[in-house]
Amino acid sequence: MAAPTVTIKLNTNTDVSPTWTTVGSDTITFTGSGSSDGDLKAIPRPTSTGVTIAHELWVNSGTDLECTAYDGGGQTTDSYSVDMFSSDPVQGNIIAIQITTNPETQAAEMEAWDTTGYSTTATEMISGTSNLGVHSQLRAVETGSGITFGDTDTTIPSAYQSQTAQQTTWQLQGDTRGFTFSAVCVANEMNVIATHLFVVDDSAAGSDTCELTYKYFYT
Repeated sequence: MAAPTVTIKLNTNTDVSPTWTTVGSDTITFTGSGSSDGDLKAIPRPTSTGVTIAHELWVNSGTDLECTAYDGGGQTTDSYSVDMFSSDPVQGNIIAIQITTNPETQAAEMEAWDTTGYSTTATEMISGTSNLGVHSQLRAVETGSGITFGDTDTTIPSAYQSQTAQQTTWQLQGDTRGFTFSAVCVANEMNVIATHLFVVDDSAAGSDTCELTYKYFYT
């Protein structure tokens, strides 16, 4: 059987009326507040022990487009072991992985690696910092799986909304920490996720990257 045709898309409209912009080889970027096309702002580090969740989420698709459905960002905590979300994210239609042709043969997996070699997790955003420990700062959760492309009935689990910076459940870090989707997709179906990134009080200045990876199976 031929491999599924997989397309990753970012919602650049509202949660109830998504506009699914194809990512392709473009870059998805977590930013600070007040970003605009051509001017993506840095995420400020906390000034004391703790973490700050990225304020906004953008994709460069010729121009920089904002994922306006993204919520829960901009919050800062003064501990690694308390709930990061004092105001819970509720918008589930953030990133969609669409199968356009040929079915998967088992449920796909979501991972993150530092390069397209898919063998190491050395980049800081998924390896952690000295103060935080070996914890990925990139988090994601399934909000819908095996649903018809275009459906908007997605939900962020309450457990995701109450996670801490050192909780491993929602981390993306190679194939050690990630998750398997609950359904197997066929043509014209999709898996949908919500995702967040935070910076730590000792995060290195500058930009950091990783490869958000959708691992699918076919025979």
